[in-house]
Order: sequence, then C-alpha cells, then structure tokens
Amino acid sequence: MVQIHDAKSPFLLPLYKVYESNNIFFCKGNIITGPNIFFLLFTYIIIIISVLPIYIITYFQIDSSFCLTVALVSLTIFFVLVLFFLTTTAFCDPGIIPKRNYVDLSLPKGRTAFTTVKINGTIIKQYWCVNCNHFKEPRSKHCYTCNNCVTKFDHHCVWIGNCVGNRNYRRFFFFILNLSILSTIICFIFIGLFIQLCIKENGSLSFQPILYTIGEYPHITLYIIYSFPSSLLLINLFVYHLQMVLQNKTTYEDIQGLYSGNNPFDEGKYINLKKFLFTPVDKM
Repeated sequence: MVQIHDAKSPFLLPLYKVYESNNIFFCKGNIITGPNIFFLLFTYIIIIISVLPIYIITYFQIDSSFCLTVALVSLTIFFVLVLFFLTTTAFCDPGIIPKRNYVDLSLPKGRTAFTTVKINGTIIKQYWCVNCNHFKEPRSKHCYTCNNCVTKFDHHCVWIGNCVGNRNYRRFFFFILNLSILSTIICFIFIGLFIQLCIKENGSLSFQPILYTIGEYPHITLYIIYSFPSSLLLINLFVYHLQMVLQNKTTYEDIQGLYSGNNPFDEGKYINLKKFLFTPVDKM
C-alpha cells in the first residue's frame, strides 16, 4: 500500500493504482497485462475461428471414422492447451523490476552511465535506466511499450499484448509449441478431408477429380491454403525458440548479437534445458 497525502488527511491506495507504467491491471492488481489488449483479443478471435468451424464441417461433410475421432479429440486437447497458455502468458507479470521513486545522488546517472558486473569471466555493463531510476540488471531491458524494465527480457509480443520475460517465457514457449501442433493437426484434418471427399465423389485422386473437389468444396481448399503455411511458420518459430532455450539466450540478445562469441549464461544444452523446464520461475 502507498500512503497518499491531501489537504485533509492521508489515505492509502494500492500500489498498482499509483504505479507509473502502461500496464493494465485487473482483480485488484493480481492480474496484469500490457497495453495492447485489443491485439490479444484479435489473437483469441483468430485461434477460435480457425478451430470451431472444423467441428461443423466434419460433422456435415464426412462420415465418422476412428481416425477422424482421434484427430478431433487431439484437436480439442491442443485447442484448450493453446488457450490456457495464451491466457497465462498474457495475464502474467513478465518480471517487472519496480521503479525507484527516489534518486540516489551518490550514483552516476544518465543514459551513458553504467556499472559493471563479472559473470563467468565476462564483464557485463549495467546501464542506468532514466525511466526507472536504477541500473538495469544483467539481461534486463526497458520496454517502452509497457514502460517497465523486465528481467531476462525476451521481447514485447504484440500478439499476446504483453512483454515476454523471466516470469512468463516458459509459458510463452509452451504456447508456441502447442499452437504449432494445433495448426499442424488442422492442416492434416483438412488434407485428409479433401482426400476422402475426392475419393468419395470421384473414386480416385487423379487430376480431374482433384479439380472437381476444389471447385465443389472451396472452403476446404482455402483452409488448406491457410493452415499449411501457418503450420510451417509456427513450427519454424518454435524451433527458433527451442534453439534459444538450448543456448540460454533471449530473442533480444540474439537480434542484437550480444554474447555471440562467448555467452556467459550458456551452461550446455542439457543443463540449459533442464533449468528452463524445472527451475522455479523466481529462481531463474
């Protein structure tokens, strides 16, 4: 709680009500997200409209089979997982470093002011953050969209409307993983549906029956055109983040070329992965 004084009497306000940032708070400050909440809603809509029509299409246009049942059950499981990890990533403190509401006059200040710290033999500069009034921790960065410094800052993700940092990167990683699998399942369902309709309507998979099926079921063709490249892009994104995990490197560090020669945080692929999966978030 923060004490606020006025002319009559002091009163208490929760910190989240007076904290200077661009974040949006819910449930008395227990839930936090970034300022891009409309982009997050758009992401929810895209995911939902990509999945729900599948149940309608498969119900009306294809006979039930064991393979279809397995595919739809898998689709449902990963659809729920995607929504779960999206929500828990978006409405989570990514690792915000509290601002200081005072300035220590004994400390050097300004954008060029820095101190140094030695980690595994590598000297790392900690620059002064003029917005938060403190030296940035190693691997932290000030996000100007959210107006916060974030520990182990990875990137600000517009699609989830929040920063991705130390406290929610693991959830983001599993969001990308499950979204990649979900997109692949959608693609296979519609390819299988297209093949089954082609054989059912024309008895073969030759050129003419394929053209006929494309013309007769354009919505299924469009779903394949949409889901196939989406799957490839998402799988590529997951593989990229898997590489970052194995190297114990953030997206920001990779883009900026930091530690390209010697990464002081890299302890080997096995230990990096083990710590990423099992270390409590507050101790990472």
